[in-house]
Amino acid sequence: MKSKEITIDQLQQFKDFVKIDVRSPGEFVDGTIPGAFNIPLLDDAERAQVGTVYKQICTEKAKSMGYDIVKPKLPGIFSHIQSLSENNRKVVLFCWRGGMRSQRLVDYCSEHGLEVSYLSGGYRAYRRLVYSFLNDFEKIPEMVVLMGLTGVGKTKLLSLLAQNGVPVIDIEKAANNRGSVFGQIHGGSQPTQKNFEAMLYENFRSNDWGFSIIECESKRIGKIYLPDMIYHKMKTGLKIHLYADFDKRVERLLEDYAGFPEDKLIDAILHLKKALGQEKINNLIELVRNKKFHEVVAALLRDYYDPLYGYPRGQANTYDISINCNNLNIAAGEIRDFLSFRYGYA
Repeated sequence: MKSKEITIDQLQQFKDFVKIDVRSPGEFVDGTIPGAFNIPLLDDAERAQVGTVYKQICTEKAKSMGYDIVKPKLPGIFSHIQSLSENNRKVVLFCWRGGMRSQRLVDYCSEHGLEVSYLSGGYRAYRRLVYSFLNDFEKIPEMVVLMGLTGVGKTKLLSLLAQNGVPVIDIEKAANNRGSVFGQIHGGSQPTQKNFEAMLYENFRSNDWGFSIIECESKRIGKIYLPDMIYHKMKTGLKIHLYADFDKRVERLLEDYAGFPEDKLIDAILHLKKALGQEKINNLIELVRNKKFHEVVAALLRDYYDPLYGYPRGQANTYDISINCNNLNIAAGEIRDFLSFRYGYA
């Protein structure tokens, strides 16, 4: 029986496929196709065991061992796949190379009355597609870069613009890192580099506007990196300078950080010892313990963030446009008008 296959181009063309990654949980976490479900044939320990036999003894022995491990799991795996295929949804299975794992499972499903496909080339084909796209300067849209001091409202502006259908990419959200020493205070782990790149690819490939709005970032964001071509586009893109009153910026940062545990705030502050000196660190910690968060934020802006980034605090004519962000709804409207004039959309 010949297994039914689809190509990576077909998978990208049709959006109604249910994607099922049959690799081990560890492989899945390291990198998968966005939106895929993980129904592993082997768990991580079983995969390591079979892999050892494959390398140290022989291929056939490893295949036999793998089959013996998987065989009793097949009814449960089939039932799970069947549940995901309800309402006539098309299902595609994939492993690393589109080889034995996915093809054999497709055959098993077919023998039991469920028609599913496997991805030719597997996850590796998808990774090659992502890598090729992100290294093609012409395929990546022009970057419209939001720049400004901490607290001007860049992240909220991205959200407002996205709600109005303007193409944006929230790098900090995708990377689960808010920048600087306070980047991890919101909790949660960062995605792997592979999954971060997949998110970028999926965002850009569906963008037919010719531009994407992005917040100015360094090349390294926590433990992951912006691909070279995207970083280059960011550095050479349109520059939108944002500014707001100092008190408004303090107010916004209070909304973001004041509700977090004091020990996390203090731990983040301690990382600034080299930049601020022990005396200022001690003062900040004392303010946190006394719940004087407004004074903490004001001091951090004045003594650390503003000198670090160095953007103008008010209107500036050295950018493509400079916008007051005291009212973010008005600012979002001004950005839309600017881009409409620049790119000619209604």
